[in-house]
Amino acid sequence: MPFRNQDYVSKNFERWKELATLTSREQDPAKLTELATEMNLVLTPKTPYLEPSPAQAFGVRIVGPEVEL
Repeated sequence: MPFRNQDYVSKNFERWKELATLTSREQDPAKLTELATEMNLVLTPKTPYLEPSPAQAFGVRIVGPEVEL
């Protein structure tokens, strides 16, 4: 039985090839930008994004009861 992820990758690859073909023929810079953006979305792995905590945003690392700067 194939993995579900293979179906997802296959669909994304097919969409990427379609977008690449359209991009190779496109002359309008605005449309090229749209196509490139969509290609990036197709190629980017779908992982949840977690906002960094305020401490992490300022480079503070909490180690047990102590704080490293």
